[in-house]
Amino acid sequence: MNPELAKSIHERHSRIFRDPDDSPADPPRYCSLYCGDGWYTLIDVLCEELQRLTDRQGAPQAVLTDVKEKYGSLSFHVRNTSNEQDAMIDLVETLSMRICEVCGAPGVMDERPGVWVTVRCDAHRKNAQQS
Repeated sequence: MNPELAKSIHERHSRIFRDPDDSPADPPRYCSLYCGDGWYTLIDVLCEELQRLTDRQGAPQAVLTDVKEKYGSLSFHVRNTSNEQDAMIDLVETLSMRICEVCGAPGVMDERPGVWVTVRCDAHRKNAQQS
């Protein structure tokens, strides 16, 4: 993810990037977001909803440990989650398999032989085939 978008996620959801055992004086940890910009909204909304469950319903404070693309889908790893938070994460990871990782448009899993498994919209799949 481009650094500006990653910074936005970190700033908007700083409590998800902070271990509850850390001192309030400690800066939030930086967790790399190893995925395309097209999944920004998925990650942003997921973080917002995980925090909402913590703030309004007493769910544990989720602590993000790793975000990446793996086998064409979003892989979102956290510690300290409830069953409801885990279900949200599962749903977003599943949705990512239908959203272009480049631009966020509807996409399909591209599993051509010899090509890294990706999710791309028609335009980005055509661009990849021409390269």
